[in-house]
Amino acid sequence: MARAPLLFALLAAACATPAPDRPARLAASPVAPAPAPDTPPAQHVAPTASATRIHDIQGAAQRSPLDGRAVSDVPGIVTAVVKPGFWLQDPDADDDPGTSEALFVHLDPPQLDGAPLRPGDELLVAGTVGEYVPTSRKGQLPVTQIDAPVLRRVARDRPLPAPVRLGRGGRPIPSEILCDDARDGDACAGPFDPAQDGLDFWESLEGMLVEVVDPVACSPTSSLGELWVLADGGADVTGRNARGGVSVRAADFNPERIQLVPLLAPVARVDVGTRLTQDGQSRVRGLLDYAFANWRLDVLAPVTAAGGGVAPERVQPAAAPDRELLVACLNLENLSPSSDAAKLAGLGRVIADNLAAPDILAVEEVQDDSGPVKDGTVSAAGTLRALTDAIVAAGGPRYRWADIAPADGADGGQPGANIRCALLWREDRGVRLVERPGADAQAAARVVREGDAPALLPSPALVAPQDPCWTESRKPLAAEFRWGGGAALFVIANHWSSKGGDDPLFGARQPPQQQSAARRVAQARAVLAFADELAAAGAQVLVLGDLNDFPFSEPLAALTAGGALVELTDRLPEVERYSYVYQGNSQQLDHILASPALAALCSEARPVHVNSEFAGQVSDHDPVIARFATGD
Repeated sequence: MARAPLLFALLAAACATPAPDRPARLAASPVAPAPAPDTPPAQHVAPTASATRIHDIQGAAQRSPLDGRAVSDVPGIVTAVVKPGFWLQDPDADDDPGTSEALFVHLDPPQLDGAPLRPGDELLVAGTVGEYVPTSRKGQLPVTQIDAPVLRRVARDRPLPAPVRLGRGGRPIPSEILCDDARDGDACAGPFDPAQDGLDFWESLEGMLVEVVDPVACSPTSSLGELWVLADGGADVTGRNARGGVSVRAADFNPERIQLVPLLAPVARVDVGTRLTQDGQSRVRGLLDYAFANWRLDVLAPVTAAGGGVAPERVQPAAAPDRELLVACLNLENLSPSSDAAKLAGLGRVIADNLAAPDILAVEEVQDDSGPVKDGTVSAAGTLRALTDAIVAAGGPRYRWADIAPADGADGGQPGANIRCALLWREDRGVRLVERPGADAQAAARVVREGDAPALLPSPALVAPQDPCWTESRKPLAAEFRWGGGAALFVIANHWSSKGGDDPLFGARQPPQQQSAARRVAQARAVLAFADELAAAGAQVLVLGDLNDFPFSEPLAALTAGGALVELTDRLPEVERYSYVYQGNSQQLDHILASPALAALCSEARPVHVNSEFAGQVSDHDPVIARFATGD
């Protein structure tokens, strides 16, 4: 899927990509510090003993105990300024690590007596305490702020409060639990436990200056300059994989991930595993903010790369055609003839070189020949020709291909693009498609018999295209092949519904709900019913593609129910099962499953990491490969 997933947003997953309705207070560029006026700084005035402090406003809770109340003489130092306001932090912290010492003051424009505010201004602030949640993002946690403020400057050029160190030598970050004590699903209503719950830990630092020592990237830098990192070189995280990322598991969605955001200063373009520095030191300092349902560190100075990073993986070519079959699946991320030339060339290299030109390749997100243009075009012959030409240009073989054009606008994806699955195969390796006529967007694949053997009619054909579970979603493409001296192989290429609409991990509803999962469960059952029918007839079956969910998810459990299909990557260590990186979480959305007899012939099955960990990716998904031997 082009945008995965949350799961639990994810996982989700359907994305760290800001949406068009970005909260106004975070949309603007930072305000540069203004020159000091030709007047001496105001005399420092200490707040009275009865003054309300920021930690009183924040409280040890997700919501302020003073929400809706007027406050006055709230002391603090301006730490950062953006167009619609500024962050204020009290340098005199209390003894409770559960209460944040900072908050946002909503003031547009952020100025006093006609002059812009700047970091180092010491103020006394009066106003009304509020909890901000964008109207378009009601699933977010609230952000504590002061509205309708009245300011009094008491000093200029004060030193900023020392940042709180995160991780070793500072505040230990919860590494497994997001929130396990929400009341009736409301994260703001349960007990507040920052020592154990990730949501509460980050809330206890809301708006404060913090420091991450020895940060290492667990995602590539996004096109918007956002990057997820781990503290202390990843030393204390759970779910760390061999390439330096951090993988999701059934009970662990890694609350220790830290998002760096270039709101105040730029972030380097790097790959997973890269070490980072700031101001020549092995640490990053910034201001802890919350937006787009994520806690995020607005870095205070440019973040630069300091070495490290991963290299793309490569696959060994298949052995002799009569002894071994190499199969792969790959989401092409909205490929059309109008795609960037570098993307096409890169996909050609990935398939020809990194994947060693597999014998059979299932591809997803193949757009029609006009791409995301609503002009009635449904053919993807031009797209598939461009892809196969790019493979040849990269030194690979000439592939044959098959697809079935959907009804215009019926299968979801980018409007007008008519994405679908397609199958590519190598006749030079002895792989042959068994073709039987009659396929179209409405015709369902049927299992028939030719003599004593199962057969597919039509071939290729769509699986249960009239089933409501496929409404506005890609229908699976099934085809019958011959390989290895004539053995029959029935291949089903998939691209199930995305995680769009799922709750975010760091959202107000806990545990996060996957509203989209019910669709994928129904899709899993439809595919399994067809695979069961093939298996009952004695067929070898392969189910592969972008299933948009995790190995431990309900849809995958539905697909493997009864044992008719075996998840081939289950033989890998749990943390090494990933084909997608979303918000710093490595996760598996792309799968290859086989009928038991075929699974017994599998000698290798794994994702091939060439995309998801790299800022220069040609798709957002990694391919997955499986290798089968005849045993002769």
